[in-house]
Amino acid sequence: MNCTFCSVTAFNGRRFRRRPLESVIEELEQIPQERVLLTDDNIIGYGKKDLEWTFAFFTRILEKGIKKVFFAQASILFGEDTELIRLAAKAGLKIVFVGMESVNADTLASYHKGINLDRLNQNRYKELITRIRKNGVSVLGAFVLGDDHDDRSVFHSTLEFVDSSRIDVLQVSKLTPLPGTELWKTMQREDRILDKNFPEAWEDYRFTKMVFVPKRLSIEEVYEGFTYLRTEYYSFWKTLKRTLSTLFSTKSLTATLLAYGFNASYRKAFRNSEHYALYGGKNLRKKFRPPRQEVGWP
Repeated sequence: MNCTFCSVTAFNGRRFRRRPLESVIEELEQIPQERVLLTDDNIIGYGKKDLEWTFAFFTRILEKGIKKVFFAQASILFGEDTELIRLAAKAGLKIVFVGMESVNADTLASYHKGINLDRLNQNRYKELITRIRKNGVSVLGAFVLGDDHDDRSVFHSTLEFVDSSRIDVLQVSKLTPLPGTELWKTMQREDRILDKNFPEAWEDYRFTKMVFVPKRLSIEEVYEGFTYLRTEYYSFWKTLKRTLSTLFSTKSLTATLLAYGFNASYRKAFRNSEHYALYGGKNLRKKFRPPRQEVGWP
């Protein structure tokens, strides 16, 4: 899809390549582990032929009696096909990574995330997420914050969307201009890269630090906003409510335990981060949570 911040096309090109189906099935049969990550960036591909391949893949797993628990990656379009979701869940798919990226239409447009933008404008994000979950697969929603169209409100609006859409796992990253990407070229051209002392500076390119100057936020606001969002998300009651929602929606204990495990891992990393140490003790609600009347609360 060639998103402005994504390194996949910069490294691998834009051509979509498939291995022969039986080759993949043979490899799966040789893997002793029960849990398998399908590293394909988009398991459903980009057209009818790819979709047919995906149907054949999960069908073949069932025919061969392969007993695995799968974690896959897909675009939001995975939620369009109920039959495929049910087939995948039956074949062992229990959690799917979906790059949501943003709930800000202008940000999605700047990322060149056209498929997501269309569904957001059609107000179908929640519908597609719900369909995936109700057919037995939990959803790991990934968001990238810090674009030039993002202001302080993006942290609370993202949190509200995650809560209201019942996304099972949240992955949230700071926008990072990786070499070769369109974002990198833009930041270089505009002289907005903070540390140019390479190769030492590459240590900071790990999606947790701001390595460029944002337009509508200060760097401290970005760190505070991420701390606010994740502190709220990982609260005891939200965690309990989210876990029960995963179980009741997917009706899968495996999907629920996987989702809980991912959240626990992300929470541990957050609690051990330097930004939590710096900002975790601050009352950030006052700064990032809008007045009640602005979000329609009674």
